Amino acid sequence: MVFSVSVIWAVVQRPTEVRENRIFAERTANSELFAIETLLKNGRSHREVSWNAPKAQSEDGLWLYDVFTPPRIYINPTTGEFEPTPYQYGPQTEFPDLQLRNVRQSMFPYQLTGFIEHTEGEKEEVILLIEGLPEKSVQRMRISDKRILGNIWKMKGFSIERELTQQGAIQRYGVLRLCSTRDPDVEVILRSNSPTYMDGRIIDLTFKNTTFELNEDNTDFSVGDFVISWVVGQSDAVSLAFDIIHFPSSETKTVRLQISPSP
Repeated sequence: MVFSVSVIWAVVQRPTEVRENRIFAERTANSELFAIETLLKNGRSHREVSWNAPKAQSEDGLWLYDVFTPPRIYINPTTGEFEPTPYQYGPQTEFPDLQLRNVRQSMFPYQLTGFIEHTEGEKEEVILLIEGLPEKSVQRMRISDKRILGNIWKMKGFSIERELTQQGAIQRYGVLRLCSTRDPDVEVILRSNSPTYMDGRIIDLTFKNTTFELNEDNTDFSVGDFVISWVVGQSDAVSLAFDIIHFPSSETKTVRLQISPSP
């Protein structure tokens, strides 16, 4: 009964008495705790109010950031999953040495190795000896055949030229002109007395006791867990750049090899 009376008395207090007996204390906006102190006539009471701890934003409870901190999110390279901490790599991969053996010019896929002058009655014909690379297979072709080499190169004309050798003798050699079926303005000249080269280079390399070659059309080669890639854009006349890529770690080592001058 006494409890009920005291409650009713507190409710019917005059506004002026409530303002006199109650003091509100406000702390800074960044504080996580607020205190409300209430002064009552029949005694002194103190009550604290605080925020609850934030709930974890992941099921495992390992999330490290609260609402006000921009998180750093990492991706596990082996699982592809998001993680709150960076992936710890194991020991770094040991890269074997890449050795440069030779740099040579690319040869045109067809070479004129010789010609045979053939006469039937009053008709004279020339039989060309054309070697296909890299198989080095020789085929005989007549000028009148008008055959197309590799579905690209057609014969445009043939002539026999003469030159004076160092010994003072006169040497005859054949000159075959080819043009591209894709672009008639592209012309290649084959000579029977000298090989015909292209602008590209062929690079002979050795890696892990494996010898192989790279060129502009085939710039990558796999050796075990490694891929050797020729970086054509970073290579020049005196040095060559290569990326050695290890799988599955994707670790990459870039090396630059110097080209030895020709003797």
